[in-house]
Amino acid sequence: MDVLDDFDEIKICTHYEIDGKQTTVFPHGAEELEKAVPVYKTFRGWNQSTRNITTFEDLPKNARDYVQFIEDQTAVPFKIVSTGPKRSESIMK
Repeated sequence: MDVLDDFDEIKICTHYEIDGKQTTVFPHGAEELEKAVPVYKTFRGWNQSTRNITTFEDLPKNARDYVQFIEDQTAVPFKIVSTGPKRSESIMK
């Protein structure tokens, strides 16, 4: 999370539009990739340090929303959220 601390906004590609059709599958092949237009969901940044935070509840609300969106979209819950380069700078969820 700490590498995202200073971004005003963070974008996540949610799907692609190819020839007017939407797909969540990454385009295969150069021709399809050339036509693909990524569609993004934009999140507001949190503009504050997440370093040394060790509980999910202590993250800034915008950071929690970002993590929750990724969990919801992938249907995979996070187990560890890194908040810095040290092993101790992690949230065990």
